Amino acid sequence: MKISSTARWLLVIGIFAILLIALGVNWVRQQAQQAALDVLLANAKQEYLQNSAEKKELDARLGQTSSHLRSVQDEFRRYTESIEMNEALFRAAEQSGVTILEITASVPGQQSVAGQEGDGKKEADTSGAFQTFPITVTAQAPAREMVSLINFAKKVTEEFPGVYVELVDIAVPDEPEEGVDAEQEDEELPSITLSLRIYVYPAS
Repeated sequence: MKISSTARWLLVIGIFAILLIALGVNWVRQQAQQAALDVLLANAKQEYLQNSAEKKELDARLGQTSSHLRSVQDEFRRYTESIEMNEALFRAAEQSGVTILEITASVPGQQSVAGQEGDGKKEADTSGAFQTFPITVTAQAPAREMVSLINFAKKVTEEFPGVYVELVDIAVPDEPEEGVDAEQEDEELPSITLSLRIYVYPAS
């Protein structure tokens, strides 16, 4: 059977129309998939940014918490060390037979210390950061026993190997006047004041 030219053209147009429709459907399908991918990408990006912001916030909170924890630990360590120092001072006073009248502690700090000269011998090189505790202690001798005050100063340096004595002040009262009954007049007793700088290594 011979196909006429008109039918041939109609067949070609039909096939071309079918191809166009198939391409159109395929394009619409791809556009729908692209739109879905864009939505997923936007959601993923938003979630990433949100997680990044949350992570930064958590890191900031963690940093603040760690800083606060270190501060609390440092404060507790200083408090503990201050108690131990006070106990050592009272121990030295008891061994020397003197009475501590007052202990004053300044705010602890840090200091870089190199090897120092002491007692004619060069100390080992202790360069580095030290925790420093400035303390002033005043002790009183029984009766007029000056030796006990000297022994107290010696005991203090033995209790604290890393101590630097900044000041030693010994107060000696005048002798009571003759004929004055010591029981009727409060007798002033000799005392010693030590200004100390105690080094603790390493610094916290």
